[in-house]
Amino acid sequence: MKQQSKLMSGAALAVLALAPGWAAHAQDSKSKVEDVVITATHTGLTNLQKTPISVDVVSGNDLTKENIRTFKDLMQIVPSLSVAQNDQGTNYYIRGVGGSNGNADDTDVGLYMDNVYIARPTIITLTDFNDIDRVEVVEGPQGTLFGRNSAGGAVNFITRAPPTKFEFQDTLNLGNFNLVDEAARIGGPLANNVQGSLAVSYVNHNGYEHNIYPGGADVDAANRMAVRGAVKWEITPDITDIVRFSSLYTDENWYVADNLAAPQTYPDPLANSTVGNFSKVDVSLVPHNRENAYLGSNELNWKINDNLSLKSITAETVEQTHPCGGIIGIPDGGDTCTVNTTHDFTQEFNLINHYGNLSGVVGYFYFNEMYKFLGYGWFGFAPPPLTPTTFSGAFYQITEMPTTSNAVFIHETYQFTPTISVTGGVRYTTETRGLINEINVFLAGPGVTNLSTGLAANPATIPCVEKGQSCNGNYVGNLSAPYTATTPMISLNWQATPDSMIYVSATEGYKSGGFNFTYAPQSAYVPPNFGPETVWSYELGAKNDLFDHTLRLNAALFYYNWTGLQFSSLVAPAVSTVANAGNAHSLGFELNSTWKPAPGWTFTGGLTALSTRYDQFNKYAILNGFAQYLTGNPNYNAAAGTYNASGNQLANAAPLAFNITAQKDFDMSDGANLFIRGEYQYLGKVFFDPMNVAIDSRPAVSFVNASIGYSPAHSNWQFALWGKNLANELTPTGSAAYNPLGYAISDPRTYGVRINYTY
Repeated sequence: MKQQSKLMSGAALAVLALAPGWAAHAQDSKSKVEDVVITATHTGLTNLQKTPISVDVVSGNDLTKENIRTFKDLMQIVPSLSVAQNDQGTNYYIRGVGGSNGNADDTDVGLYMDNVYIARPTIITLTDFNDIDRVEVVEGPQGTLFGRNSAGGAVNFITRAPPTKFEFQDTLNLGNFNLVDEAARIGGPLANNVQGSLAVSYVNHNGYEHNIYPGGADVDAANRMAVRGAVKWEITPDITDIVRFSSLYTDENWYVADNLAAPQTYPDPLANSTVGNFSKVDVSLVPHNRENAYLGSNELNWKINDNLSLKSITAETVEQTHPCGGIIGIPDGGDTCTVNTTHDFTQEFNLINHYGNLSGVVGYFYFNEMYKFLGYGWFGFAPPPLTPTTFSGAFYQITEMPTTSNAVFIHETYQFTPTISVTGGVRYTTETRGLINEINVFLAGPGVTNLSTGLAANPATIPCVEKGQSCNGNYVGNLSAPYTATTPMISLNWQATPDSMIYVSATEGYKSGGFNFTYAPQSAYVPPNFGPETVWSYELGAKNDLFDHTLRLNAALFYYNWTGLQFSSLVAPAVSTVANAGNAHSLGFELNSTWKPAPGWTFTGGLTALSTRYDQFNKYAILNGFAQYLTGNPNYNAAAGTYNASGNQLANAAPLAFNITAQKDFDMSDGANLFIRGEYQYLGKVFFDPMNVAIDSRPAVSFVNASIGYSPAHSNWQFALWGKNLANELTPTGSAAYNPLGYAISDPRTYGVRINYTY
């Protein structure tokens, strides 16, 4: 590990040291890397190369050409970004920092739509639109630029503004697994100084994994419909108002972590036949998800004078998901359902200032959320068929978790000389989290079969047995806890040459504590709450446009230090717990480049290398079903059910990830255009769990994608053939920590044709 750190440090310092010198050389070329503008600083449009923060930008055109349809597809071209699927949903990571503690807890990576914070992010991670202008992936802790504290970074999906002239675009993808992927957008003037746009999306494909259970439906299918619209009103030359709305509806057999990691001791020939075969599962009750999500926002921009501008963003989100599914590897052995309802309201004010050498933003952010959880189900711990004497369990729960947060922040840059500036900022956050646990019943014992109906009718009459002890399963509680934090940042920036910038920064990120939503006073599994976590980030970066702007090379060396790192465990079926791990650190190197060596040729690439470690993680509550893999391990405390993960690699943090894309554009003599594009992605080995157990990991894997497209001369049409994961690499993307252990699997080889019409 020390040698790896030295190598990363040497590589980073070499880039930083040589960059200004390289800029002095130039070569004649008609092909140049275009300037990219971003809004990540919230002070208006800025040039990416002159902005002292690490940002990956993916344009709308790149989203189309690389056939990126969902959030997890972004991993193809943003190596610092990773997505893990497990039994608690989908988790997002930037530079190995991320995840969620489930249910009403915030994600470590903040997701935004047009600068609106989306606490429950499926409305933007599952939709497929052709109205995205760009996606900005901001690496590192964020607190003085974006509304919500984000310990890992932020991803902002920015839609195209309603056009001033009539526009229409339609994109149709047809492919294997009976894929039908339709996205259309129309926009233009509605009245004097008023423009509007409307986008619709429909995605449907068969399940990617074949279900061998007799009569069972295939899993990991898609059936999604969405609508998004915007109206922009230029009230005066200095005041503009934009109203936006989005809605998403899904009704699909979604992804499932049901690929068995190892054969089971109870003989189930069908289930055990799937071990090692990642293209099939044995599921009696196919996980099914129905979701309705709505987002409405209003953005008001007022140019007060030449020095001051005010932005107000008001938004409301309502989301309800209803996933149901069975217990893996046990046909007829369980049925669980949850209904998750979230109602969010956010208000943000940004006062943007430009006074001589001083510029920046002063902001206020308000967040209010009410999350309600309804869960019920039953399960068996023995081979089917279940009998009245089978040892079984059942649960029923109604829980509400309110959150209220207020924050003020400032982010200012002072230009001391034409080439040297200092950026400083600070954020003060006060937050209150609550737990209203109306009913929390967990039953286990002989004779307990399908009691979800009875529990729902009268849960107070059902006795509760946990770990062989009698207890009262009906718990009503109302808990509340406040959290406050002051988090600073500072950056020293040097424009070494007109085309090369070097910066060094220190930033503190923060995530408040909260309550475990499965907590009940009689529970031996779950403590009531967990504390906040903080992370200090130190970064040295360089941004360079070289060789007459034919090569763009951006590099960063960073070090993260966590205190009170939060981590979630599933310690029993339907029972999760969150605790503070202690301390951890990460050393990383990041490189992003674009090269245009000759007209028509474009090469892009990115690399993220990490060396991570839990410095102190003495009592990790092991996931249910892992004891069998820890026999004889000196770090395992069988009596306490805990594991000492100190010294281990951070979960879901790949030591190395990189991607390379090559595209050749051919401009025909008659005005037609042909392009050929190839993509390669490498993902290093990751562990899904802090114990670093081999069976709960993903090996290193590579993916290859390709496409070829043609646009006829003087035509509004474009046609393309595309293929993703051409080698059909099937690999775990996450795990479900039940007993037995199961994997969620990457998408298989997909291919199809894309037809695009633009007017």
